[in-house]
Amino acid sequence: MLGTAREHEGIDEVLKRHVAGWSLERLGTLERSILRLATYELLWEAVVPEAVAIDEAIELAKRFCSDEAGALINGILGSIALSQAEHIREIRKGRGHNLGVTT
Repeated sequence: MLGTAREHEGIDEVLKRHVAGWSLERLGTLERSILRLATYELLWEAVVPEAVAIDEAIELAKRFCSDEAGALINGILGSIALSQAEHIREIRKGRGHNLGVTT
């Protein structure tokens, strides 16, 4: 959680580009929090596998929000994973931590 707080501005910049047709503020508090945590895990944490970060976020959204929120979270995180694929590969190879996400 500390990493998510530390990278809050960068995470929100990434999310704003991938929340198609919505503003980040328009999302529910839980959905926004889940997205922030999962985005941090995707882009800054080498120890969390990409699929695990996305799957856990979807399950949290389904459990605490709605099935529709799970689909929304899946779409946003999938878009981030696709656009940041090279960065994510580098993080997972262990070449560094916080390599400078393209925002």
